[in-house]
Amino acid sequence: MEGKSIDEIIEIIKVEDTPIYGFSEDALKIFKLNTELYPDKGNTYDSYSKCLLKLGDVENVLSAIE
Repeated sequence: MEGKSIDEIIEIIKVEDTPIYGFSEDALKIFKLNTELYPDKGNTYDSYSKCLLKLGDVENVLSAIE
């Protein structure tokens, strides 16, 4: 996504089913960082666990929301 503005990237990511720009390990790292920066915000854990599910990492979903 090199050369795109943050607004363009956000619009691309909002289309979750796009195979080229779907959830990735990079997205997972960002969601994980959000849980560390904002540990009292439930939505950060929700997003992180949804990303884990999309990536097929079912084993770690429960530990992500604990």
